[in-house]
Amino acid sequence: MPGGGAEAFSLLGNETRLRIIQSLGDLSDPGEFSTISFSRLYEASDVADSGTFNYHLQKLTDQFVLSTDEGYRLSLQGINVYRGLRAGIFETEEDSLVAEMEGRRVATERVCTDCEVPKETWIEDGRIHRGCPECELVDMRYPVPAGGLRRAAESIAAGEGEAAYRVLRERLLIDHFSMLVGFCPYCAGETSVSISEDGELLPDPKNVDLGQVVSLVCEYCHWFLHSNLEMSLLSHPTVVPFLLESGLDPLESDLIWECHTAVTVESTDPWRLRGSVAAGAERIVLELDETLRADDSWVEPV
Repeated sequence: MPGGGAEAFSLLGNETRLRIIQSLGDLSDPGEFSTISFSRLYEASDVADSGTFNYHLQKLTDQFVLSTDEGYRLSLQGINVYRGLRAGIFETEEDSLVAEMEGRRVATERVCTDCEVPKETWIEDGRIHRGCPECELVDMRYPVPAGGLRRAAESIAAGEGEAAYRVLRERLLIDHFSMLVGFCPYCAGETSVSISEDGELLPDPKNVDLGQVVSLVCEYCHWFLHSNLEMSLLSHPTVVPFLLESGLDPLESDLIWECHTAVTVESTDPWRLRGSVAAGAERIVLELDETLRADDSWVEPV
């Protein structure tokens, strides 16, 4: 690791300093990262000794915290750390409800087409899952930041499996769309797309049924997303406007069930695909290359 990165992590390796950063963010007004007075910040940070508090505050100043005549506010680096704290990256204390709901399964509205039993949603290892309790296949699994996990845990506690699954569905759709247009939603790096029939590309545990695997990978931070061709079609930047014009909001609708998708593999070397998504009386047809770029597309009656 470069020296600057090691030094930054060293500065953050203290609970009081993380508490100061979190307090500066939590005390800010909506729509801004506000300047907070020393006394207000000291009170919110819950440090017994003002001398100790001031020592750690000064360690953060310039790199993560900016000092002004009116008080202190987060620098851009500090804002990124605060966002990481709120997202659960730098976990200082566990969300008790998420921990309590870990592994608890609740039924969704959808039925497994093989077993004819309701699919279930649950939280495990920071990811929201949906799968069949009988055949033990998972059709969706994806990590969700702390705010989403909290929403899903509240839904699971209320026995609302469909609402918990919606958190997973929304996150997947947004990340899919972003990475398909070449933009990593986490670091803003450039993403690449590849297709494979080799299930060994999937990370452990490999109990997700995808068929052909679409791999979306950020070349900078190495974030990745694996999906099947149908899911990639439903969040494709050429398809989303068609869905909206057809009266389907991708974030409000379970598109896997609302639309009929079909994919034909025309060749594998290189990959050439024809995909279609039907909504209502029309369908959009796409000719896709090996990066899922649409060389051509048109709308026709079903």
